[in-house]
Amino acid sequence: MLITTPFPVPARGTDLVPLFQPQAPVETLQFTLPDGTLVTRFGNRGVGRHGRERGEEWNEVGNGPNETVDATGHPVDRGSGAALAFVPNSFRHRTWGLEIIDDSRVAGVTRPTLKVNTYNPTVDFLPGGTAFFRAFDRVGVTAYGWMNNGELLDPTGTICRPVDYPANGQPGPDHCTVVIKDYPDHAGLGADGFPDGTRVNARPLRIGDPIEVAPSMSTTTPSMQSAGDSGGLRYVAGEWLYVVGQGLTPWYGVQPRLNSAPLPASTLSGGLGSVSYNYSDEGLRMFQQPVNHIGMQNMQRFVEGRRTAHSSVVTGEHLEPGNEPMAAIAGLAGARFNATTCVQCHANNGRSPAPFMVDQRVDGMAFHVGVKDADGAIRPDPRYGSAIQMHVASASGKVLDGGTGSR
Repeated sequence: MLITTPFPVPARGTDLVPLFQPQAPVETLQFTLPDGTLVTRFGNRGVGRHGRERGEEWNEVGNGPNETVDATGHPVDRGSGAALAFVPNSFRHRTWGLEIIDDSRVAGVTRPTLKVNTYNPTVDFLPGGTAFFRAFDRVGVTAYGWMNNGELLDPTGTICRPVDYPANGQPGPDHCTVVIKDYPDHAGLGADGFPDGTRVNARPLRIGDPIEVAPSMSTTTPSMQSAGDSGGLRYVAGEWLYVVGQGLTPWYGVQPRLNSAPLPASTLSGGLGSVSYNYSDEGLRMFQQPVNHIGMQNMQRFVEGRRTAHSSVVTGEHLEPGNEPMAAIAGLAGARFNATTCVQCHANNGRSPAPFMVDQRVDGMAFHVGVKDADGAIRPDPRYGSAIQMHVASASGKVLDGGTGSR
């Protein structure tokens, strides 16, 4: 068998030099310290509402309004919610990071604790914003609600100052730290999933305990003003599920009362990066979401990338209202183009739809053309070049034909 290579083969006995040197990761999402402490980090972004909201109110029969059915019990769809939407200027001061330090696997620890640090490198924020443990024992709490806000490590602190994200693979500083010491006490539930009049006492955390984490961040008016930002001061994030001794996992609701539980591994098409179950009926936004366990720094990169995808390379204007224009990409469109923003072709960050009817414009996808010369070679079409691009700009103002049939 003959094997060929386009590169010279080093002589026997010489060191092989790789073409590309391995690069250190930008940030490690989870690592274990020498004593067994588990450190998990993830990024958060401001969203429209909490992730369980579905665009309508719902409760079990006899326990409050239920707008998902009419008076006869037939289903009612009031449309999608806003749990996965992007707040205006999501790329400015509206992302932050959480670090969960878990000692449940440290030798000799009999009462595990979670130490939760919050980091934001750009603006002040208030301590204690994150909530824990879904309130599954409260009748009427079917969208959101939690049992515990944790215990502030420093109860005297009133403002959390900006701080850089911790170094990759190294423990971060205690910052606006909340400590979770127990699984909280709650009402006992009967076989029907409703409180049965008993009480379940608080107990130590155990490896395998699922804890719904509901991050939020409240900044301050002076801090935002000093940053030149006139936006809102409080931002909630979607809900995450943290499993003691394991880390983050995508979740869905199970009985009783849709309490949070890890999604079965068989459903995780994207592994642990798979998004959680969508209770807000927002299928149109699913391809716009970051992976479930995105890092602190990468969350900011993600929203900046989304800003680029939604901004015009002609004017810099963002397609969604309330967002600042992106001057850095204004005027970057070439002489021929199909669309002025990425998402005008990649609808909802998905694939560009192919034409499906006669005379439909092909401005949502690449359409390559050419001519075959007498020598058999394929060369650019004399009229369109190598691709049909429906919009053509001329420096002279002359109307050109990019595939529309006009000249």
